[in-house]
Amino acid sequence: MSPLPEALAVAIEEIRRDRTSGAARLARRAGEAVLEASLELSRVAPHERLSALIEVARRLVLAQPAMAPLVNLADALLRRPDEIEQAACDFLARLEASREAVTRDGARLVADGASILTHSSSQAVLDALLAARDEGKRFLVYVTESRPQCEGVALARRLGEAGIPVRLIIDAAVFARLEDCAFALTGADAISAAGLINKTGTSLAALAARARGKPFYVLCGSEKFLPSGYRLPAESAKPAGEILAEALPNVAVENYYFETTPLELVTGVVSEEGLLAPEQLLSRLAARQVHPALLSGRSSSA
Repeated sequence: MSPLPEALAVAIEEIRRDRTSGAARLARRAGEAVLEASLELSRVAPHERLSALIEVARRLVLAQPAMAPLVNLADALLRRPDEIEQAACDFLARLEASREAVTRDGARLVADGASILTHSSSQAVLDALLAARDEGKRFLVYVTESRPQCEGVALARRLGEAGIPVRLIIDAAVFARLEDCAFALTGADAISAAGLINKTGTSLAALAARARGKPFYVLCGSEKFLPSGYRLPAESAKPAGEILAEALPNVAVENYYFETTPLELVTGVVSEEGLLAPEQLLSRLAARQVHPALLSGRSSSA
C-alpha cells in the first residue's frame, strides 16, 4: 500500500490534536486537505487506490472519533475512488450549503428581546446568533464555560466582541439560568439513532430545559448524521491533569469530552431541511448507508 501524502498525514494529525474546534471547522479542514492531496492519491495505481483510501478513511475517523462529518467524508471517498477530487469538492460544497441554511433557520429561532442558553462552543450556534444580530434583533446569551477545555469562554469572547450581551456561567448553573431563557441551543458533533453526540454536559442542559419546560434545539446539518449501522469508536480518556493538577491518593480522574444525549430530550434539530422533530430525524438516519469498509472493527460510541 502506498503511504499517505505527507501533507495529508500532517493535516490529519493536526486535526487529531485539536481539542477545541468544532466538528464543522475540522470537517472543512479535512475536506480541504483531501482536496489538496487528491491529485497525488489519484496517481496511485488503481489496484492499490482503494486500499490507500481505506487507510485515509481510517485515519480520518480515528482523528476525532466523535465527529460524524469525518465519517461522511471518509464514506464519500470510498464510494468514489476514481473521482477523489470531485468527491472532496462535493463534500465541501455540501458543508457550505448546509452552513448557510442552518444559519438562516437557526437565526429564526431567536426572538427580539429573548435570552438564550448555549453549552460548549459551536460554529453553527455562533453563525446563527451573528445572523440574528445582523437582522437587528437584540438578545442575551448565557454561555457555559464548558470545562475542562473551557471553549465556552472563546465563544463568549467572540459573541461579546460582536456586540452581543453575554453572561458566562459555570456548567453547573444551567438549571438556574434556564429559568430566564426562552430556550437552550447547542450544536452537535454527530447525531445517530442512539442520540445527540456533543460535549459532556449537553445531557444536563437538555434535562434542565425539560425540567424548566423550555425547548432544547440543536443546530446540525446532515453532514453530521451518522449512517445507519455505524457505531462511533469508543472515546479514549483525556489527560487527568486537565481536571486535577496533582495526583491524589485513591482518586482516579475520569475525563471524557463527549456524551450521548437521548433524542427524546431534543425538541427539534435544525438542518438544511429546516426544523426536524426527532421522529423525522430518525427516518432520515435510517435511510443513510455506510461503506462496508467503515464497518469493520468499530466499537460502540461513548
